[in-house]
Amino acid sequence: MILFVLVVVFGTLVVVELAALAGRRAWVEWKLGYRQRLVAEACQTLADALVFRTPVDAPTGRVRQRALRLAQLELLPQLQGESRARLTALLEDAGVLDDAVRALRRSPRVYPRRRAADALGELHDSRLAPAFEAGLDDRDAIVRVACARALLRIPELGRLDRILEVLDRDALAEPVETASAFVALAEAAPDALVQLHHAARSANVRWYAGLVLARMKRPEALPALREALAQRNSLVVSHAVHGIAATGGAEAVALLEGVAGDADREAAVRELAGRELARLNAAGGSS
Repeated sequence: MILFVLVVVFGTLVVVELAALAGRRAWVEWKLGYRQRLVAEACQTLADALVFRTPVDAPTGRVRQRALRLAQLELLPQLQGESRARLTALLEDAGVLDDAVRALRRSPRVYPRRRAADALGELHDSRLAPAFEAGLDDRDAIVRVACARALLRIPELGRLDRILEVLDRDALAEPVETASAFVALAEAAPDALVQLHHAARSANVRWYAGLVLARMKRPEALPALREALAQRNSLVVSHAVHGIAATGGAEAVALLEGVAGDADREAAVRELAGRELARLNAAGGSS
């Protein structure tokens, strides 16, 4: 009798759990689908406002506010100049900018602060610099890096020392944020990137900085890339080969010749170095 009761209770619990899981899945699918529809509608609203210069009503509720910010992130990469400035003005008139700044400064939850830092940073608006400067001291590393990147994109370098400190300490928190922040630093203050490359405490940070410097054809990148050639990780060596080729110059050619002719290396790495060497020589890269 006791065994029968236990079986019934266990079976009931399993059924309840399965029902809860099914309900949760249906709720998530509905929420995501509903949010995507709102984002699509917001994109259309913003596009119409840009083309026909119609006003954008302030969104009601957190979900619609978030949808408008997500729509902004989808549209901004496609806009330049006057259109970008016009979109910023529309978001400001709709109260979205103020809402995002409040979230960045005051939200107790980390994900709203991250979203706000990303969305505001895409605007490249100098008026937002005070919010980003405050964000450099946020308790979340990803928010700090996003705010550092935003300041570099404006560019606003009043707290450059703190920006470099954030990139040195927090750069490994999120690879995509890190890569874009280093590119922004290279564009805004290339000598500061060289400084970070030499002084960073983390070998990984020096490596990322070296790759960006290589894309800028800065010879300061070569020592770190030369060291990377000694790594046993083929992916790291391949990145080093690409970086050396991007740097160019006689030293880069000599390094590539050494890799291409090293019989102890993997064939794929030798072939890659050979292709990059041929490309450099064809372009007069040894000059």
